[in-house]
Amino acid sequence: MNAFELLCAIGAARDGYIAEAEAIRSGDAPAHPRRFSWQRTMLIAAVIALALLLVGCAVAVLLNLNSLSFRQEEQTDQRTGQTQVWNLVSLQGFVGSDNYKATQEWYKFWQSNTSAYDDAWTIDDAYSAYQCYSLEGKAKIDEICEKYGLKLLGKGMVTESAQESLYALGIRHLVSTSTVADTQLHGGIFYSGGSFWMRGEVTLPQGDGLWPYPIEFQFRYVMKDVFDNAYLNVGDIRDYDQWQYTAPDGTALSLAISQRMGLILLDRENAFVSILVQNPSVEDLQGNARTMSREDLEAFAAVFDYTLAPDPVNQDMTMILEAAYAYDSTYPFQKNWLPESSEPYPPTTAYAQQVKQVLETTGEPERLGYAFLDIDGNGVEELLIGKDGYCTYVFTESEGAVETYADEGTFSWCYPCEGGTLVCVMDLTAKDYYIRTIDGSDITSSHIQYTPATPTEPEQWSKYISWNEDEPITQEAFESILDACVRIPVTMQPLTEYPLEETVTRRPRKGSDYSSYEELIRIKLTNQPERWPRWQYAILDLDGNGQEEMLWQEDDRRWLYTIDQGQMTMLVYGQEITLCENGFVETIQSYSGDNKTYCYYRIDGNQAELVDYLRYDADVYPESPWFYSTDASGQDLSLVSVSQEEAQAVRDKYPPMDITMTPIAQSPYAQEYNS
Repeated sequence: MNAFELLCAIGAARDGYIAEAEAIRSGDAPAHPRRFSWQRTMLIAAVIALALLLVGCAVAVLLNLNSLSFRQEEQTDQRTGQTQVWNLVSLQGFVGSDNYKATQEWYKFWQSNTSAYDDAWTIDDAYSAYQCYSLEGKAKIDEICEKYGLKLLGKGMVTESAQESLYALGIRHLVSTSTVADTQLHGGIFYSGGSFWMRGEVTLPQGDGLWPYPIEFQFRYVMKDVFDNAYLNVGDIRDYDQWQYTAPDGTALSLAISQRMGLILLDRENAFVSILVQNPSVEDLQGNARTMSREDLEAFAAVFDYTLAPDPVNQDMTMILEAAYAYDSTYPFQKNWLPESSEPYPPTTAYAQQVKQVLETTGEPERLGYAFLDIDGNGVEELLIGKDGYCTYVFTESEGAVETYADEGTFSWCYPCEGGTLVCVMDLTAKDYYIRTIDGSDITSSHIQYTPATPTEPEQWSKYISWNEDEPITQEAFESILDACVRIPVTMQPLTEYPLEETVTRRPRKGSDYSSYEELIRIKLTNQPERWPRWQYAILDLDGNGQEEMLWQEDDRRWLYTIDQGQMTMLVYGQEITLCENGFVETIQSYSGDNKTYCYYRIDGNQAELVDYLRYDADVYPESPWFYSTDASGQDLSLVSVSQEEAQAVRDKYPPMDITMTPIAQSPYAQEYNS
């Protein structure tokens, strides 16, 4: 389960932190008057979208999913007639507890609340964790806190590494010191009262027949004296195997596993703890599925230290973190910021592990390539992974550990430049360029942004000053900054041919939480009518197999979906998607300058197969910038130079269909929501 899918799974994702990035999923991001740095926004999106945390100590009550479920919903696919059961579970406490009842009451309010976002500027940051952008919502939160004797969760502090979070909270060990499992922790969010969220990965020791694949997880540790409204959609509880397990330190835990997810639950006297396993099922290249067993989940549960007790963050630390939160030049979390007595967390060990993880989790591994390049000239070659001549991942090795310079969870794409510069791009509603100068472990960064025109605002170019302040600049100044970054074209080898000792097992593709196209349309119609023009759709059977596909448009982005095993599943996504005759689809991806790629997919059931590929890359060969992939892989080694006329002949093979996009206001369901 990736970040996007987890956003769909967690009902109360914090778009106070996620900001406009949350609009990828829901379209419900408010018209917030502040402008966020995309670097901060996407880091927060990745962390919050993956937010579920940790483990504790003495247990008061043995839990199961039924004791946490506060709502059950049935969703029916209008075409197949199949009914799916969704159980929403509290992540704060079991049935009857004040924390449980607070979550339940907020959910009922949030489902029925139709207040606008017009008050967003007046809402204090202390309420940002609750998706609260109205005075009505703020009043309800205050009412819930007073009713159940709870405090506000407050503003979260975001960190790029687990070590920063653990140090600030006074936690020396998150995993047992006796474990031999390979453990990695990533960034997280924590609060002044001691609550925190973190994500990571564990690989169990091999040789005993245990789960051989990396286990991605999210930790969640919530103090019981605060109101936290997050909940989890676990699907049908009847699909889970549930049992009690005693950890090596004697802590009694509640465990649950299904193909959808795995859970470890612990109710402590002053906190509620949960750990989510987001990839408990894998599928090999032959389509054979395997799900974690009881023994696998118990071995995973035994990895953690259940004696941890986070401390409230003191005022001095809060002041330091406030500076970090702004991502300004005073950001203190550099390599040597932590005191020497702080124990470093075991790092990743080799590029090979990163390659394996990318191959197992990416949607199109056959499209990816890799190359080595010493970007900063310090004698250490960085590992570049990407496609279309650009990078989606950049790793480096420092003191025996692998560090990440860029990944697709934070940036859309990036490219190395002369002079030790790495340009990283976040391409969403606006296009943000982060120009990062690398000198060993030291990275300095500047940030410029292009914002397209809207019906009410002209296009604009700006330079980042601080988290809530930009300086307008001219288009000429903007382009001169980019022109000074001279891209280094890199020829990549197919990533599937990277020398690996371990077997790569693809994880099964998972659908969205929507079981029908009607359901998605109805969800969008619950927004206020003035927001409806954002969404349009077209439904048609592209491949003639009886199952209709849906082209969905949100602002300037498009998705193509099908229904697979009772769930909406994405076939292709992009800014420029055109449906072509005879079941083909054209996607165009724009990169730096005028560089573009043109991919042509054949829709066949629940698959989109790449059948033709063109690339325009003036940085590689300005005199003849068109290239054609001879085996339709898009791999650099398959490219041959072609003329503009030959490239146009390829495009002419896929004439576009004449389709009409239907605004959701004209859907057959709109009248029900128009009152």
